[in-house]
Amino acid sequence: MIATIALDRLPVTCIVGVLPHERGHEQQIFLDVRLRLDAAAAILHEEVASTVDYAELAEDLTEYVRHECFRLIESMAAACVRRILSEHDNVLWAQVTVHKPKAVPAAHDTWAQVECAREDL
Repeated sequence: MIATIALDRLPVTCIVGVLPHERGHEQQIFLDVRLRLDAAAAILHEEVASTVDYAELAEDLTEYVRHECFRLIESMAAACVRRILSEHDNVLWAQVTVHKPKAVPAAHDTWAQVECAREDL
Protein backbone atom coordinates (compact mmCIF):
# COMPACT_ATOMS: atom_id res chain seq x y z
CA MET A 1 0.00 0.00 0.00
CA ILE A 2 1.18 3.45 -0.88
CA ALA A 3 0.64 6.16 1.75
CA THR A 4 1.12 9.90 1.70
CA ILE A 5 2.61 11.67 4.70
CA ALA A 6 2.55 15.45 4.83
CA LEU A 7 3.77 18.38 6.88
CA ASP A 8 2.05 21.70 6.19
CA ARG A 9 3.49 25.10 6.97
CA LEU A 10 6.37 23.93 9.16
CA PRO A 11 7.89 27.21 10.40
CA VAL A 12 11.67 27.59 10.22
CA THR A 13 13.66 30.70 11.10
CA CYS A 14 16.81 30.81 9.00
CA ILE A 15 19.12 32.76 6.74
CA VAL A 16 17.87 32.62 3.15
CA GLY A 17 18.18 35.06 0.28
CA VAL A 18 20.60 36.79 -2.04
CA LEU A 19 20.22 40.39 -0.90
CA PRO A 20 22.72 41.75 1.64
CA HIS A 21 20.06 42.41 4.30
CA GLU A 22 18.79 38.82 3.90
CA ARG A 23 22.26 37.38 4.46
CA GLY A 24 22.60 39.15 7.81
CA HIS A 25 19.21 38.50 9.38
CA GLU A 26 17.13 35.41 9.92
CA GLN A 27 13.61 35.35 8.56
CA GLN A 28 10.74 32.94 8.88
CA ILE A 29 9.97 30.59 6.04
CA PHE A 30 7.54 27.69 5.94
CA LEU A 31 8.00 24.19 4.55
CA ASP A 32 5.31 21.98 3.06
CA VAL A 33 6.45 18.38 2.68
CA ARG A 34 4.68 15.55 0.84
CA LEU A 35 6.04 12.02 0.84
CA ARG A 36 4.75 8.91 -0.88
CA LEU A 37 5.99 5.67 0.59
CA ASP A 38 5.36 1.98 0.73
CA ALA A 39 3.50 1.74 4.04
CA ALA A 40 2.41 -1.89 3.87
CA ALA A 41 4.67 -3.02 6.74
CA ALA A 42 3.81 0.00 8.88
CA ILE A 43 0.09 -0.56 8.39
CA LEU A 44 0.33 -4.30 9.02
CA HIS A 45 2.47 -4.04 12.17
CA GLU A 46 1.59 -0.50 13.32
CA GLU A 47 5.27 0.26 13.86
CA VAL A 48 6.61 3.76 13.37
CA ALA A 49 9.99 2.24 12.48
CA SER A 50 8.41 0.97 9.24
CA THR A 51 7.26 4.42 8.13
CA VAL A 52 8.58 7.98 8.40
CA ASP A 53 8.27 9.54 11.85
CA TYR A 54 6.94 12.96 10.91
CA ALA A 55 8.05 14.54 14.21
CA GLU A 56 11.63 13.42 13.54
CA LEU A 57 11.34 14.53 9.91
CA ALA A 58 10.21 18.01 11.01
CA GLU A 59 13.07 18.29 13.49
CA ASP A 60 15.64 17.07 10.96
CA LEU A 61 14.53 19.44 8.19
CA THR A 62 14.33 22.37 10.60
CA GLU A 63 17.91 21.85 11.81
CA TYR A 64 19.19 21.16 8.29
CA VAL A 65 17.69 24.34 6.80
CA ARG A 66 18.82 26.46 9.76
CA HIS A 67 22.44 25.40 9.34
CA GLU A 68 22.78 25.54 5.55
CA CYS A 69 22.04 29.26 4.94
CA PHE A 70 20.66 28.83 1.41
CA ARG A 71 20.60 31.69 -1.07
CA LEU A 72 17.63 30.46 -3.13
CA ILE A 73 14.42 28.85 -1.93
CA GLU A 74 14.60 26.61 -5.01
CA SER A 75 17.95 25.28 -3.80
CA MET A 76 16.55 24.81 -0.31
CA ALA A 77 13.58 22.80 -1.61
CA ALA A 78 15.81 20.62 -3.82
CA ALA A 79 18.27 19.97 -0.99
CA CYS A 80 15.44 18.97 1.34
CA VAL A 81 14.04 16.54 -1.25
CA ARG A 82 17.48 14.96 -1.75
CA ARG A 83 17.96 14.70 2.02
CA ILE A 84 14.60 13.00 2.52
CA LEU A 85 15.23 10.47 -0.25
CA SER A 86 18.75 9.73 0.96
CA GLU A 87 17.71 9.26 4.61
CA HIS A 88 14.48 7.28 4.12
CA ASP A 89 14.77 4.21 1.91
CA ASN A 90 11.03 3.56 1.93
CA VAL A 91 10.14 6.98 0.47
CA LEU A 92 9.29 6.60 -3.21
CA TRP A 93 8.63 10.28 -3.99
CA ALA A 94 9.12 13.56 -2.17
CA GLN A 95 7.92 17.09 -2.74
CA VAL A 96 8.99 20.15 -0.77
CA THR A 97 7.52 23.63 -1.08
CA VAL A 98 9.37 26.52 0.54
CA HIS A 99 7.23 29.55 1.34
CA LYS A 100 8.98 32.88 1.79
CA PRO A 101 6.04 35.17 2.55
CA LYS A 102 7.99 38.41 2.97
CA ALA A 103 9.99 38.13 -0.26
CA VAL A 104 7.58 40.33 -2.22
CA PRO A 105 5.78 42.74 0.11
CA ALA A 106 2.82 43.22 -2.25
CA ALA A 107 2.23 39.46 -2.55
CA HIS A 108 0.52 37.28 0.02
CA ASP A 109 3.18 34.58 -0.45
CA THR A 110 6.15 33.60 -2.58
CA TRP A 111 7.12 29.97 -2.93
CA ALA A 112 9.14 27.42 -4.85
CA GLN A 113 8.38 23.72 -5.12
CA VAL A 114 10.62 20.79 -6.06
CA GLU A 115 9.65 17.16 -6.37
CA CYS A 116 11.54 14.03 -7.24
CA ALA A 117 10.88 10.29 -7.44
CA ARG A 118 13.50 7.93 -6.09
CA GLU A 119 14.11 6.47 -9.55
CA ASP A 120 14.93 9.95 -10.91
CA LEU A 121 17.91 10.43 -8.59
